[in-house]
Amino acid sequence: MTRRRQIFMLLTAMTISAVIIMISAAKGVQMQKSGAAARDASRAAQEHNGFVLGEFDGRLALYREQSQKPYRILDMELYLLSEEDQQRIRSGGIVVESEEELDRLIEDWDS
Repeated sequence: MTRRRQIFMLLTAMTISAVIIMISAAKGVQMQKSGAAARDASRAAQEHNGFVLGEFDGRLALYREQSQKPYRILDMELYLLSEEDQQRIRSGGIVVESEEELDRLIEDWDS
């Protein structure tokens, strides 16, 4: 084999290897990004599972965490609650993890 042909084959092999390495690296980056996006989506979903019991036009309202718009307006006037509960609701709300927990809380207030 001539020296020129050996150099050509070596350069061809190096070029093919470099292309394979770049494609592998690109796929790795893509997988990391999709994994990070999935983790972020999962984290966001977990963060928004809870609710905040607050006030809307003098009535109790249920807000999804981080939302300014009521998710559900309840049929209970705020003034019917104790001063302590009114204060808790007006100073940031009461965090509840589920509607079941909310139902138990409202039952306690009704009794």
